[in-house]
Amino acid sequence: MSNKPEISVVIPIYNVEKYMRRCVDSVLQQEFDNAEIILVDDGSTDQSGVICDQYAADYDTVRVIHQRNKGLSGARNAGIDVARGEWITFIDGDDVVSTHLLFTLFELANKYDAEIVSIDPEHIAENEEPEFCYSNQTDCYDYRAAILDVLYQDGIYPSACGKLYRTKIFDKIRFPEGKLFEDIAVMGPLFEGCSKIVWNKSRLYGYVHRKNSITNRIFDQRDCDILEICDQYCERYRKDEILYLAAKCYRANCSLRVLLRAPIDEKYQEIRSKCSDLILNEYTEVLNNRRARTKLKLALILFRYARPLLYRIYPYINRWK
Repeated sequence: MSNKPEISVVIPIYNVEKYMRRCVDSVLQQEFDNAEIILVDDGSTDQSGVICDQYAADYDTVRVIHQRNKGLSGARNAGIDVARGEWITFIDGDDVVSTHLLFTLFELANKYDAEIVSIDPEHIAENEEPEFCYSNQTDCYDYRAAILDVLYQDGIYPSACGKLYRTKIFDKIRFPEGKLFEDIAVMGPLFEGCSKIVWNKSRLYGYVHRKNSITNRIFDQRDCDILEICDQYCERYRKDEILYLAAKCYRANCSLRVLLRAPIDEKYQEIRSKCSDLILNEYTEVLNNRRARTKLKLALILFRYARPLLYRIYPYINRWK
């Protein structure tokens, strides 16, 4: 690729041979024609790495990085390190995107002079085809409003995917390696580097839920990483009363989810006790918080007064928006 690309598309690849052609082909078919595609083969043990090299041989817009397995964060960071575009976006190797994704994100970024543009995901099962749709509904935020939106889970989806970023925002920021929930970990710091963030209600990113994916696997110690991230947010915003309140509300929500998912055995007794204490300590404050979601408030009430019932009905409550 001779000319400098406007957008760098970073696609981490790890043992997704079955899915990656649909993903990469959906990017190659974009109506936006000035993008580079960076395939990061993160130590794949199937044929994914070979397929990456085939794409690079067939398309001069495709570049490949082969590295030992460092996880999703390490793969994204490798892509950031070599990205040449003024803008950057991330697409997971088993997801699929609309052919209008890049053009729409780029058009919104320029129209609103924003540093980050976010759209909504279309959640699908691995054998489903996404029903993409475009929306004219757009909201503009300063960094504080965007952070509040994410912490209250009331708008901007906290995934690194489905967003377009000015690459320079990542000058001093990288995804934390060896951790789960790396997306939410960097959202606050990334937003802090922006004067304007745009959220558009279009659904042009197909987020695929596979049986063995991170979001659908059995609970283990790594699921507790979210509590460390919550503590970091509370400490980060301790001197900002409004953001601090939002961070504590988010921590109560995450503590509840960890508590309800963690197996009841000695291995997780300490973390379960910590979660229980956090929930009870912040119970009154969350219930009096107008921005806290109704389903969280209901879950906390049940936790305090009818805990056995909560365990039975929480999977249904959690489906509420």
